[in-house]
Amino acid sequence: MRKLVIAIAIILMVILLSAQEIQHGVITINVEVPVRVFKGNRFLDHLTREDFEVYENGILQQLEAVYLIKKTDITREDTSLRPDESRKRFVPQVGRNFILAFEITDYFPRIKEALAYFFEHVITLQDTLTVVTPVKTYRFNSAALRDMPKEKISALLNERLRSDIKKGCMEYHSMLREYKSLWDSSLSAQETQRLLIQKIREFRQLRNLSEEKIQAFADHLKNLGGQKFVFLFYQRELFPFPELPFEYFANLELTSELMTLVPQNIHKIKQRFSDSSITINFFYITQPQRELADDYFALRQGILWEDISAGIFSTFLEMAESTGGLAESSANIAYALEKGSVASENYYLLYYSPKHYAADGKFREIKVKVKELNCRVIHRAGYISD
Repeated sequence: MRKLVIAIAIILMVILLSAQEIQHGVITINVEVPVRVFKGNRFLDHLTREDFEVYENGILQQLEAVYLIKKTDITREDTSLRPDESRKRFVPQVGRNFILAFEITDYFPRIKEALAYFFEHVITLQDTLTVVTPVKTYRFNSAALRDMPKEKISALLNERLRSDIKKGCMEYHSMLREYKSLWDSSLSAQETQRLLIQKIREFRQLRNLSEEKIQAFADHLKNLGGQKFVFLFYQRELFPFPELPFEYFANLELTSELMTLVPQNIHKIKQRFSDSSITINFFYITQPQRELADDYFALRQGILWEDISAGIFSTFLEMAESTGGLAESSANIAYALEKGSVASENYYLLYYSPKHYAADGKFREIKVKVKELNCRVIHRAGYISD
């Protein structure tokens, strides 16, 4: 009888341990969705969990928690769980990682004004800052921001940007000067066309915006904790073509050489950035390159202009839209940065556990709706379930 009791006890223990292992193997997937809601230009900060609806691949989800964030503070919490349980389960990370990326060919004096505003009104000691120039990447953590006056960091960074943009784009401007010198050469039209195509190919290689580079940037950002805000500045790019006899088909051939500047798989790029849970604010600086500006504004005769920004612009624009970011066109870089900073300060963090989740590597589309009428809801497009 005792042996039977021991055997039953062992069986019960095995069953209990197996149940515990099964329980431990069940992983709750929490999806975090930063959301901004505007009526006109005014951020709506009165919304509760009852005001939101979240859909994943068209299926309504159960929204479990909503946090209102202002800068780095949780100012309101609305959850179906007890506050201690929700904070333990969802753990909102409100520290901010700012990335200022300058994809520009000229230094603008108002960069100094933009940086002064950013350091005075935007960044805090709880934040980190990364600045990407045409030459180098600079990183500032909270210790660096604490140990040096912000005014001094701003001034030093402005000078570094001025130097890096000049050095990093020296080859760019030199190539444009060489290209322009072909316009007034005494060469035949055929030879001129051949040399122009050669120069354009050099330019294309210099300005290559590969999918690999873009996706590597997205993967790097995904590994950062907290909230991630990218301020991406891209300067308008024009390219001039001298008028050549029509029979050489110059414009068609020259233009086709520039079309490869545009990444082809924009759909995949959008999904990768959306999955990284970052917010890209894209600012298109409308001022063209200084090497070409005088000829462009003077409407110099005998020159045809192609705006080659269109492809890169649309890529960056769709990246911003897929991450719930802002897109703005302006000649004033300081205004653009200030507008993006204000738009990024207030947001909601929504949490839900997906129904029928499967780690199948597929992209799951997120749609957030708000019961408030006539409002604009901005959020990332979805995530990859891996």
